[in-house]
Amino acid sequence: MPQPHVSSDADDFFTIAERLSWLEAQDRERLQRRSLDEGLDPSKLAMQEGLLDAIQLDTIETLQQPREIIPGYEIEDIIGRGGMGVVYRARQVTLDRIVALKTILVSRMADVSAVSRFEQEARTVAQLRHPNIIAAYDFGKHGGRLFFAMELVEGEDLERTIVQRGPLDETAAWGIARQVASGLAHGARHGVVHRDIKPANLLLVEPPEGFDLPEGLPMVKITDFGLAFLTADSETRTRLTAENATVGSPHYMAPEQFEGFDADLRSDIYALGASTYHMLAGKAPFDGMRLPQILARKLAGKIDPISMHRDDLHPGTIALIDRMLSHQPEDRFDDYNSLLAAIDALALPIKGSSWAKLASGAPRSSEHTVVVEGLATGTDSGGSLLTEPHVPATGSQGKKSGLIVWATATLIALTAATLIYLRPWQATTEPVPVATTMTDLGASALLFNGVNTNNWLPVGGNWIAIPQQAVLEGTDGLIGRTLFKAEGGRAAPLEYYRLVVFTERRSEDVAAEVHFGMEAVPGRNGLRYVVRHDKDGITIGYRERDRGEFMALGATVPWSNDSGLVAFVLERQPGGWFVSANERPVGAVRLREPEELPEFRLSSENGTTWFSEITVTELAEATTQLH
Repeated sequence: MPQPHVSSDADDFFTIAERLSWLEAQDRERLQRRSLDEGLDPSKLAMQEGLLDAIQLDTIETLQQPREIIPGYEIEDIIGRGGMGVVYRARQVTLDRIVALKTILVSRMADVSAVSRFEQEARTVAQLRHPNIIAAYDFGKHGGRLFFAMELVEGEDLERTIVQRGPLDETAAWGIARQVASGLAHGARHGVVHRDIKPANLLLVEPPEGFDLPEGLPMVKITDFGLAFLTADSETRTRLTAENATVGSPHYMAPEQFEGFDADLRSDIYALGASTYHMLAGKAPFDGMRLPQILARKLAGKIDPISMHRDDLHPGTIALIDRMLSHQPEDRFDDYNSLLAAIDALALPIKGSSWAKLASGAPRSSEHTVVVEGLATGTDSGGSLLTEPHVPATGSQGKKSGLIVWATATLIALTAATLIYLRPWQATTEPVPVATTMTDLGASALLFNGVNTNNWLPVGGNWIAIPQQAVLEGTDGLIGRTLFKAEGGRAAPLEYYRLVVFTERRSEDVAAEVHFGMEAVPGRNGLRYVVRHDKDGITIGYRERDRGEFMALGATVPWSNDSGLVAFVLERQPGGWFVSANERPVGAVRLREPEELPEFRLSSENGTTWFSEITVTELAEATTQLH
């Protein structure tokens, strides 16, 4: 194992920043000159120029003063960082013990009440003593930081193992799952729920001498136990990160976590089922799907059965995973004893397990402990799509739009239908729009940051951001948002794109709407298409102006959704607008002529609606059309 770099007080700001690859050589030299010439603090210069963020600056300060940041600990090096905090390799001075030390800036936490919650839960987690749980040694608060000292062990996380070695056999998968269930059972007995079980949070290590495990089977250590609620980043909050709502990793999270209900042990059982699915299939449930698609499918109770990926699985394995992944919590196991008994009832032989190959095969990484990725927001930074500043952007794999699946269904459903064409206000029939294969250009943006209404234009009514829920709340009015991109140093309207808007009507009589395809007229208050959700269902129609009467263009789609949360997806393609709700096709309308405003509006009528997860992704036309 390579020896860690041990920081000393002599390490200066620039040396540490460059060693961590946070500053390029030319930036370092330029900042050094400015700092010397102008007598300015280098950290302030780096912050002013946007070269380093608050977490990076705090990390450098910590490594400059390794013995002074947390009393009783000497920081040796950084293991990893995330959206809210940093994990260090440190030495606990009194016991001369090497530990993993997680620190979190209190200022980065979304709610001051989370500090007291951290202290309360950390006290409980520190009491857990189980061979399959990373041991917690110490916790506290000092100098504006929360800290948590944990066991530092050598091993490789399960996610990396699957990437390197492919799907596991049933014996290996259930051998791992059983250990995880045993550790979770211990936590549940102490009233602690993990909330973020996933392969990346399961560390595989060599079992200690004399520990009773089948030959070749690694020991599992659950990391970050009970601390997943700290992973929400306060700068960009969505309903998928808001405290007490949806902390976790979307591919593995139980549906009720998306809906804002408190997680309990059945939520962890769902996540363990999803992790076992990953072990056997070689990929996570909903792999390759974007966040809105994952949420829509989970709320609708749709998941591809594990048998679609493997035809050699025991029927008992398929049935057990199906039960663990049940949409309703009451259909899963109510306790871990029942789950453990069900795993044992499979009676799978250990002989021939793929772990025999793993134990003698590829090398393992050096040190791991609490998974660092769990601290981040889960999105990769990419180029900004919009011209307004401070809009978080997500990365893209440049894959074909996942909505082509439902576009095909839309075409089949509408083959014999006709379309009302709105301009010039007289109804005429036109052929149904033909969906086009679209490619994602890799530029996406979150249009509502969950904290404020910056860059939004209220048209009427009352509109406020509710950071605790990460929603945009609208009551009896409209609010608009323009869609531009930076092109050649100028703002250019988006031509083809996918717009995603989540809505939740707060009472039965409320109507929630998305206005799109707006006519480009003076005053920006002309004819537009509308997709409307009210107590009767979902309807596509139009309004002649903001306050104009809603006119339906077709039949209302009956809608039953226990959660009340609806994910609208609107794609602007060359052939028209294609609209779905929770992945169900709603309809399609032609593009307006001669042009449309690069803008959309949200509306809440007869009460209050919550809007969230509002994103836009730029698309481009591919060469192949769907027929």
